[in-house]
Amino acid sequence: LVQKYAPYATFIRELTFRSIDGHNLTQAYRMILEMRKRFKQKEVQEQEEATLVKQDKLVRTKNERVPRLSDLTMRPVFAGRKTQGNLEAHQNGLRFISNR
Repeated sequence: LVQKYAPYATFIRELTFRSIDGHNLTQAYRMILEMRKRFKQKEVQEQEEATLVKQDKLVRTKNERVPRLSDLTMRPVFAGRKTQGNLEAHQNGLRFISNR
């Protein structure tokens, strides 16, 4: 972390909080943990996206009719629920189109 951001960053080593109500300190602690968690997730996502390869646009087949399988369920489950749709075959890949 220091090597990546050191040239233009200021780091905080220690913070001291005081409050009459302990609930406020607990809330501040949870907010700090959540902020750290989001930051780490963002860094991991950026690293994963850096290795992605840009996919070419799908090229339709020469004949007019695209081979298609209908009423398929996609696995692994995407967005936390079953997704049904159609699978189309093109010259250089497949495309899944959901019914929703």
